Amino acid sequence: SINKVFPKLVPQFKIQKAKEIPLDKIDFPQLMQVKYDGARMLIFKDKDGAVSFRSSGGQMVKLPALSKEIEEQTRGMTGFVLDSEVVFGQGKVEDRSNVCGVINSAIHGGTVDSSKLNFFIFDALTVEEFETQVCTRPYASRMKHMYFVLSAVKHEQLRPAPTFEVP
Repeated sequence: SINKVFPKLVPQFKIQKAKEIPLDKIDFPQLMQVKYDGARMLIFKDKDGAVSFRSSGGQMVKLPALSKEIEEQTRGMTGFVLDSEVVFGQGKVEDRSNVCGVINSAIHGGTVDSSKLNFFIFDALTVEEFETQVCTRPYASRMKHMYFVLSAVKHEQLRPAPTFEVP
């Protein structure tokens, strides 16, 4: 690719994806979360305070009412990135194609009733960590940051993904 010759010439949107690891390579105890079957969604609050939603491919997902509400509730907070899975209800497998259709409509400027969407947040980064693709904070610290942000948001559609310790 051209970025190999001219690094960062073409901006890239990179997110970490889950990968399978053999059980014998995992040190326990570990934290575990439910795997929802929806659409990956990142919620950005930039350094200027604007909130936006992006798909896993980096496309802007237009949810203006929800963006405005989060902006108002997190006024005074520094930039953050919340990583989530967006679903209908509790994320039933049969709803996945409907969720993807709604998100696709929002990407292309369609009017979307965001009140039907639930965002299960499973991680939080600073904007700098996301942009540099470097995060040295342990997951427990990022979860604490996630709960801090969500305590300000107080929105029933944005909630932490249930997390359990596996001994």
